[in-house]
Amino acid sequence: MSMIHSFYCWGHVLVVIASTCFFKVFGMNNWQVLSALWAVVPFVIMFLFMKVPICSLAEEGKTLSGRHFIKMPVFWLLIVLMFCSGASEKNHQKVVMTGADTENRTRVSSMANWSISH
Repeated sequence: MSMIHSFYCWGHVLVVIASTCFFKVFGMNNWQVLSALWAVVPFVIMFLFMKVPICSLAEEGKTLSGRHFIKMPVFWLLIVLMFCSGASEKNHQKVVMTGADTENRTRVSSMANWSISH
């Protein structure tokens, strides 16, 4: 699992560096082109993933239906965990952005007060 998180982090770094280089070379006015290029990436990965060999979860000759998963309590536990983790991540994002916004307002107001008093 730590390796998956590592790839996620390296992916973020790659996106930031590649986007910055794109904007340096082609300018900020071409942001639509960059968005279109980043939109292609999941489709390429989807087609590459189709070629990955995946071991079967079912025994030879048997299939697992959707009803089988719906009846498993572990399945519902994992669904709830995924929902809660997504909500937690969004909440964390809001808290960080609110803190950054509050810090910027404080910095701007303190700079304005400093310039008025001096």
